[in-house]
Amino acid sequence: MAAMVVCIVLLILAALIFTLLIAGWVYLDAKEHGERGWMWVCIILLSSPILGGLIYLIARREERLPCRFCGWMVNKNANYCEHCGQKDPVCEEGSGYLQDLPAEELCGDLARKQKRKKRNLCFLTATLLSAAVMIAGLVGVILFAVNSGGMDTDLDWNTGWVMMNVEKSWDNVWTFRYNKASENYHTSATLELNDPQTERLAVDLHFEQGEEMRVLIIQNGVESEYFLQSSEQTQYLPLTEFTEGKIKVRFYNNGVENVDARVTVE
Repeated sequence: MAAMVVCIVLLILAALIFTLLIAGWVYLDAKEHGERGWMWVCIILLSSPILGGLIYLIARREERLPCRFCGWMVNKNANYCEHCGQKDPVCEEGSGYLQDLPAEELCGDLARKQKRKKRNLCFLTATLLSAAVMIAGLVGVILFAVNSGGMDTDLDWNTGWVMMNVEKSWDNVWTFRYNKASENYHTSATLELNDPQTERLAVDLHFEQGEEMRVLIIQNGVESEYFLQSSEQTQYLPLTEFTEGKIKVRFYNNGVENVDARVTVE
């Protein structure tokens, strides 16, 4: 149990750090592009770091730099400053304007570019590490649940289709009904078995047109197969070959229609 708790804590902390890193990078990058950084942070927190980050990368403006005359943030390719109206507000190396500017304000300054590159690299490294820890924590939780028997490892692949399906499982009672389904369709639920020697699977099953439905009871590799017909009476299936714990009950459609069923352990 301690290992399970550690994995869950690592998963939560890594997810939190991952979100904060994405939000921090987007905030700083948005400020450099003349965007509203806090607005994008809120979008990321309300959606998700991955989705919000992708939306930001798609929607963000082109890089904006300060006008060399008034300091207003303008597009780096702008011909005129939208604030002061001066021509060529942003200069590039070789433009002829570099000699008129202080060294710390030079457009395309190498030190600034290197600082941004270093910052992006740090954010990327930290984000990848937090994502790796998050994945490791998730894998640990799954493995612990599987090994401890807390998760059903029988994969329930369903390649069929169904129309007007309504299911509910509550207090060890499973009910389902549907109008039509394909031959490949099946539905299943997990029920609790306390005393295999005295308890039975009670099935109330009603359907039209078809002759019978295939029923499969599964527990840890042990299977029991039955074929049930529509009946006004409750049908009981023995559970003596199973052990105390969870059992999976699966119904297969065999050309029947308008199915209405109630399944429980009594």
